[in-house]
Amino acid sequence: MHAGRVREDFLSGVRSGVNGTPTFFINDLRHDDSYDFDALLAAIERAEQTLRADREPGEQERTRAGDGIAVTNDEAAQRYEAWVDGTLSLIQYERQGDRIVYLHTEVPVALEGRGIAATLARTALEDARVRNLTVVPLCPFVSGYIRRHPEYLALVDPAYQARLRSAPMP
Repeated sequence: MHAGRVREDFLSGVRSGVNGTPTFFINDLRHDDSYDFDALLAAIERAEQTLRADREPGEQERTRAGDGIAVTNDEAAQRYEAWVDGTLSLIQYERQGDRIVYLHTEVPVALEGRGIAATLARTALEDARVRNLTVVPLCPFVSGYIRRHPEYLALVDPAYQARLRSAPMP
């Protein structure tokens, strides 16, 4: 579960709950309780970190986007990968401490127009959010994606935020 989705679900629960008390469904069980959003998010992030720590060494993290495209974070190769029709698409990145620099997005011509690059970008940015990483979008596609989806602008290094705001939309 990603932080953005948790925030959306939390706010939805606040709006739908009785007397302002959030209503949540976790594993199909209804919960009517008072939750502090920050405490809830911190607990979820701790659980996600535990799940990542429980992976076998070298095991890759997989996520499935809402559009059915499976995205893998190959941390050893420093890239997010999506295999579609037996062909690799990717976003290459470089980790620098608590920063992630997105360098390059590559989708083969035969797969263009299917939303694969957008799925890769969304997954990579949500992963950065969950891991509390500062984003440096050197890749033109990722930069354009952030301009079209300003909810990710807060993740971007302040030195790059002004560039994204002032750049023309593609």
